[in-house]
Amino acid sequence: MTSLQEQLAALHTDTAAASTSAEATTATKLRTLMASIAGVTTEDIADNSLLIDDLGFQSLDLIELAVRCEQTFGVKTNAEAYLAMRTFADVLRFCEQSTN
Repeated sequence: MTSLQEQLAALHTDTAAASTSAEATTATKLRTLMASIAGVTTEDIADNSLLIDDLGFQSLDLIELAVRCEQTFGVKTNAEAYLAMRTFADVLRFCEQSTN
């Protein structure tokens, strides 16, 4: 029989692993989604990739990104909010905060 302390430690480890896995899943899904919109590979998208300058996003692409993020992650906002997001990391952070 394991002690309560050991059980709590195991629970904390499982929760942390699940959280890390969920974050990776969100990042992977978002990278795939953005790559399909921009016409690039997922490897071309780094955390600091600029949506407009590096990935070639235009205003209609940002509207499509807003719609597809809502469909994929349940993130509800207007397209103008995406105009303020400059990098992949900005969009990822927004999606993660909005779904938690």
